Amino acid sequence: MNTTIKDVAREAGVCIATVSRAFNEPDRVSQETLQRIHSAAKRLNYSPNALAKGLITRSTQTIGVLVPDIDNLFYPCVVKGIDAACFQNNHLSILANTYDSVEREQYYIRSLGGQRIDGYIFVGTRSADLKDSQHIIELAKHTPVVMIYSDLSAYGVCSILTDDVAAVRRVTKSLFEQGHRRVALFSSDVPHMTYLDKQRGYEQALEEMGRAGDAVIYRDQPYIMGGYRCMERMLQEFSPKTMPTAVMVISDQMALGVWRCCEAHGIRIPDEIKLVGYSGTSLIRELLPSLQTVDQMPDKLGHLAVNMIISMKNGEYPNMKQVIFDPVLC
Repeated sequence: MNTTIKDVAREAGVCIATVSRAFNEPDRVSQETLQRIHSAAKRLNYSPNALAKGLITRSTQTIGVLVPDIDNLFYPCVVKGIDAACFQNNHLSILANTYDSVEREQYYIRSLGGQRIDGYIFVGTRSADLKDSQHIIELAKHTPVVMIYSDLSAYGVCSILTDDVAAVRRVTKSLFEQGHRRVALFSSDVPHMTYLDKQRGYEQALEEMGRAGDAVIYRDQPYIMGGYRCMERMLQEFSPKTMPTAVMVISDQMALGVWRCCEAHGIRIPDEIKLVGYSGTSLIRELLPSLQTVDQMPDKLGHLAVNMIISMKNGEYPNMKQVIFDPVLC
């Protein structure tokens, strides 16, 4: 049988209301009584019900984390940072995988809302179509919400981003300056915000270098096989003398697919073709330690998102709705 607050009150020799105050409003209980109640709770292995406590304190110290696709190896890196920050702040994170479905996302928002959680963190890039984010904009009007890697700051939603346009522009120009005759971009076939930003950075670099006519862009799924197929198509469409000597890829998972395709065709990286990934995914770094990649600092952004949720829960809303970090090539 589970231990109840009534059992703790009997063990400590106080009334039930005093036990409740000890857990929810400890400042109103003397140190001696507080110690007696906590000692009794420990002996009985009693833990206060978080939901019941939340009804009193209006805080369950729980944060909902919604991820579009847990198969994307980058998102667990962000979630790891979120979970670490929650633990440091005595909070709990609840993870939901939406499969990039607006319907599932709305379902999880309703379900988590019933648990009276303190706020929501939405991880990952989103559709550029605003109607797919309208429910989040409405949610943020009355609940702490933070976006990671999607920008809804213009609509009052706190957003933490990396400057993907500037990063891809900088890396693309650097590759040309290193002497590469052509630089290709392997992107996603899904019109989400971050993919569009990365393509914009690539196109800006070519225009600034006076090489807009040299653009080579292939699109596929932003995963391993998508990268493999992009590389296959480029090998089929270019001769060895005209093929780009460098490839900028919009995700580390795609970069792994490019690497495998090159291995299958006997192409040496980086001797014959330069490959640059994007994300800073820890697993890909272990698999391909020599791969250069743009680090989007997932752990750092996850920590910041949790701190922002807790601040908003405490009534401290940030002056800036948009926080932008500059990712670095490493």
